[in-house]
Amino acid sequence: MAESKKHTFPFSSKISLKTLIGYYEAKSTEENSAEGIFAREIIKRIDKVPALREPIEDMGILEEHREVVDLILSVVFPASLKEDEMLAVTSPYGFKSFASTKKLDNTIPFDGNYDNLNTGMSVEEIEINKTVHAYSNILLQCYGIDIPVEFPVIACSKSDQTGLDRYYKIFVNPKFLELEVKGELPKIDHDKIEELKQNIFDLDLWQELLPPERFEFHGFSIFHLFDVTDQEVLSKVKYNLLEKDTIVSTEKFKILENNLRILFKLPDLRVGIASIHKNQNDFFNLNRNICHSFIVEKTEEKSSTRCEMMGVYDIFKDTRQPIQFPDLQKKNELGILGDKILEEGIRNLVLIPLYDGDEFLGLIELGCPNACEINPSHKIKIQSLQPLFEIALRRSAEETANQIQAIIKEQYTAIHPSVEWRFEDAAIHMLEQKQLGISRPEPEDIVFKNVHPLFGASDIRSSSVLRNEAIRKDLEKQLTIASEVLSSINNILNLPILDETKFRIGKIQSDLTKGDVSDDGEGIINFLKNDIEPIFNSFLKERKAISEPIENYFKKLDKSLGIIYEERRAFENSVMIVNERISTFLDAEEEITQKMFPHYYEKYNTDGVEYNIYIGKSLVQNLEFDEMYLENLRLWQLIATCKIARLMAGTRPNLDVPLELAHLILVQSSSLSIKFRMDEKQFDVDGAYNVRYEIVKKRIDKAEIKGANERLTQPDMIAIVYSQDKDKNEYMRYLNYMIDKGYLEDKIEDHELNQLQGVYGLRALRVSIRIDNLDLPDVESHKLLDELLVKA
Repeated sequence: MAESKKHTFPFSSKISLKTLIGYYEAKSTEENSAEGIFAREIIKRIDKVPALREPIEDMGILEEHREVVDLILSVVFPASLKEDEMLAVTSPYGFKSFASTKKLDNTIPFDGNYDNLNTGMSVEEIEINKTVHAYSNILLQCYGIDIPVEFPVIACSKSDQTGLDRYYKIFVNPKFLELEVKGELPKIDHDKIEELKQNIFDLDLWQELLPPERFEFHGFSIFHLFDVTDQEVLSKVKYNLLEKDTIVSTEKFKILENNLRILFKLPDLRVGIASIHKNQNDFFNLNRNICHSFIVEKTEEKSSTRCEMMGVYDIFKDTRQPIQFPDLQKKNELGILGDKILEEGIRNLVLIPLYDGDEFLGLIELGCPNACEINPSHKIKIQSLQPLFEIALRRSAEETANQIQAIIKEQYTAIHPSVEWRFEDAAIHMLEQKQLGISRPEPEDIVFKNVHPLFGASDIRSSSVLRNEAIRKDLEKQLTIASEVLSSINNILNLPILDETKFRIGKIQSDLTKGDVSDDGEGIINFLKNDIEPIFNSFLKERKAISEPIENYFKKLDKSLGIIYEERRAFENSVMIVNERISTFLDAEEEITQKMFPHYYEKYNTDGVEYNIYIGKSLVQNLEFDEMYLENLRLWQLIATCKIARLMAGTRPNLDVPLELAHLILVQSSSLSIKFRMDEKQFDVDGAYNVRYEIVKKRIDKAEIKGANERLTQPDMIAIVYSQDKDKNEYMRYLNYMIDKGYLEDKIEDHELNQLQGVYGLRALRVSIRIDNLDLPDVESHKLLDELLVKA
């Protein structure tokens, strides 16, 4: 690579043994010491080669007299250290050795080729650092000014035994360097020195102050290399784990795994990470593509191995210490899971738990193909890894959770907390597919099988009739006012067309009196907007006697709707109050019932409130379902319905329109399956057989009692629709109990229902709710349930 002049080492230098020879001459005066005897013998040898006392420009001299040179350097390379230490002697600031230890030669030859050092620095960077270091040495030796310059160089070399990288810190000892000044010593500008302290790598500034041609270095440099692999790799591992996405990125994780192999000196070491799903108490892979976990199955299917995995999870509930399995082939303490790990080619396994405070995050897994490769000597290294991985796994878990929630919101929208775990499973699967390179993974079907449905409705009685009546009254009022305005105008102007318009209004009023309000009165409103109000607008600028009644007409209209909206507003406000109070009550009760047993719950506000509940084993994790919980929920539903009726009885006197509620419960004898509909973003029954249940739900509010010409649903009564005798018997038990508690009148009706379109064979129990005594104690639902269970 071509280098600019300012980026090459600018000083002349010569190898010289003068300083070291001076050391021997000083020692040779010691008469009775071993060092003195040795020094005198060295001096005798040197005297036979005078050229060694002069600066050496011809490297051949050193080779020609290698025996004497090695003797001279014996204080630099003690014989006892030659096999163990990594030492080299070079020209001043050079990287080509003229003497070195065997261990250094076998590891990183100092032959002048910077690439052999593998420092991660460019040639230019090395030259610049050498130059600045030399300049700081000049300042210190010649001027007594100390500007410390760190010149840390880390060399890398592959181990012959493992093939893994090893890292060595290079320390340069300048003890035997001399500085020769050519000519007069340059004067220094102290202001420039202060500037240099702030800009020590500004070579132009250095050369301006201390021209390099005025100085020459003599002597030699001693390079000493120390193995810093553990410190360097731990630093790299820390950096790896602080980087974003390291444990879920293919390339970054490979780098991390390789660094751990270097740290443990195990070229076949395999690393895995298993994160615990905190909502499910189950393990999952952060990225199946690269973070292969030894304890998490590759397959989607559940199997006996899953139980073994959770056994591993249980081990770490009471300990934070790593667990070692020295030889799974000889002693398999993990059962089926151990067999699976052996099939992966892993015989030696270490599991390291990761925590965030008291929360168990997951595991680091270290595995080797040979027994006992990871041994107690690695304990300190293993312990040093735990906090680093805990930080990375916690951050990764948070990022994964955010990605999961984003997928859920994008694909499935808002969901009920009781089934959130299943949507998270599906989102994790989609995330894994994306990590495997599938750009547009399909969201999987969310189906819950064998669940028991409960349906309830508290509907406003005759709400359609009341709404139409409110619309009719508002329209009649607006038509009447419009007719009066036309009369006022015609009394002044006497225009026959106004009489004709009044005639049309009268005809419409006559039809309204008969109760004919279609399309929410849209046709009448269009008539007023298109035929009447343009006439009024054309007369607004006439005399005050004409404009005043027109202005009064427009003042009576709702500003946003442009129609009279008094009766309908009173009705809608009343409906809103009823819906809000029922919804608030059900939501509060729902918090209690979820504690009884988790279940899916959804409600809809119409003219009243309808709700669906689904309960069953497939909806939950790690819980056993019993039919008792279904019975519990059915009794709660009856109690809650009575409470709603009592709540509304106290609310009715304060409503603008005194609305009445009829209450309906549908009993489904058998379980069914529900599926999340992607298009509608909600659950619906799954399968043709189960569709009958949905049909019944939509039609039973219009059901009539057979032979009586009477609607089944009546104000302040509970109607319980069923089709099986066993369901009747169960609900009779509940109703008798609630009669005894004062919630129901002591009269239970049993009716056969007229056939609905596509539905037949339905019957219904019906009973009146006691609302005459609003001071009836509002016993908590779960206490009533407990009492009933005791009686049973």
